[in-house]
Amino acid sequence: MMKLILCICLSIFTYKSVYSQEKKTLTQTLAKQDTRSAKLKDILNKKVDSINSHFSNTALRQKLSSKLNTIGKIKTQYQLSAITKLDDDEIKELFSRMAFIAQQFYKEHDFYLFEYSVGWAAPFLIKEKTINNKSVSIINVHGGCVVGEKTKKEAEILEVFNYEMKQLLSKG
Repeated sequence: MMKLILCICLSIFTYKSVYSQEKKTLTQTLAKQDTRSAKLKDILNKKVDSINSHFSNTALRQKLSSKLNTIGKIKTQYQLSAITKLDDDEIKELFSRMAFIAQQFYKEHDFYLFEYSVGWAAPFLIKEKTINNKSVSIINVHGGCVVGEKTKKEAEILEVFNYEMKQLLSKG
């Protein structure tokens, strides 16, 4: 309980200090947040159709009633893996599919990394960073004081994407 109160106090302090310095109107702030939210949705829902010719396991796709060809679909299915009773091989396939999507994004010069924060953070914060002369969008996908099982699963599966993307970026 004390951690929650501390987190709330820090959030209010941080919010006030950040937004009092920027002097933006509420409309400008909300418009920027909407743009970031839309960009995140586009990234999570970007289809990689070649994935299903690379992975022949249609049983998993049928079991989950999903093409499993976007970051968002794979992330959701991994978060629900306990409910859908996925076995170790099926979970490995989800991880492999996520790594494949990272490879395809890299080939298309769509360089993204997902950042997870605990505590206060602006939702859908997007920062740009240069890694090996490539402009990489760092996307904060979560901010909050309470971390549950769903959030942990989301962080785990997005880390698979991050790991693969970082490996590719490090090669230049």
